[in-house]
Amino acid sequence: MVIGPRKLFRRTRRWHQRLNYHSARRPRTTWTARVDIALVLTGLLAVLTTYVLQATIERTRETRVLDFHAVSGGDLILLQRLGSDSQVRNTVHVQLETVNAGWPLGTAIVYKAPSIAWSLPDFEYEIEPLSQKLTVMNSDMALASSVNTALANWNDPFINRFADGRSIDVSYLIFLIMTGITWILLWIISLPILAAIGVGEDVAKGVTQIKKSRRRQKNQCPRCGYDLQGLEFAAACPECGDLLQ
Repeated sequence: MVIGPRKLFRRTRRWHQRLNYHSARRPRTTWTARVDIALVLTGLLAVLTTYVLQATIERTRETRVLDFHAVSGGDLILLQRLGSDSQVRNTVHVQLETVNAGWPLGTAIVYKAPSIAWSLPDFEYEIEPLSQKLTVMNSDMALASSVNTALANWNDPFINRFADGRSIDVSYLIFLIMTGITWILLWIISLPILAAIGVGEDVAKGVTQIKKSRRRQKNQCPRCGYDLQGLEFAAACPECGDLLQ
């Protein structure tokens, strides 16, 4: 069924009136106050949940491996694209990876810090000559500056993004959609909890009323159970000070 613009406007207006405490349609009660608090708390929890999912769940999107030939450049090790020459002794391998962050929809694309492995027998004084295991690059590594320069000079914008290390592109539209869906789910879950709290309070009030009624029948203070034998005309309980009817 398709809802027309006018009908949608009327429904929105009625909902706004229900949320307006100055409107006679929605007097402020304990229930309405709890509903509003639940709306705010579930909204904040939805934002936090979406952010945590984005920060913790990652799925590989694309991976590229670049091979470089290392040559001496004075104080720096210069990296050049590795051609088809199989006689090259000094090589550096750089792995670039992007991941979709978030669940179930990706709310961001993360450009992870490059991972590198190398074989540099001619640079044993500058760096460990061999590392066949891919290692996540950080700014303290001897090859960090050389790798960043090589990536920045590459004629591909995708590869250039990795020259600055780890970065993230957030899709705010998808983030808002996922937050909204999470908010609705949390709100639906909170309604039975609010109802259970209300039922529990009503049951507790009923039990209290039954106790007070039994104490009155036994000529006891309804509040503390103090024996009022001989104090039929007392205005208040001598134990707790509660006014007697």
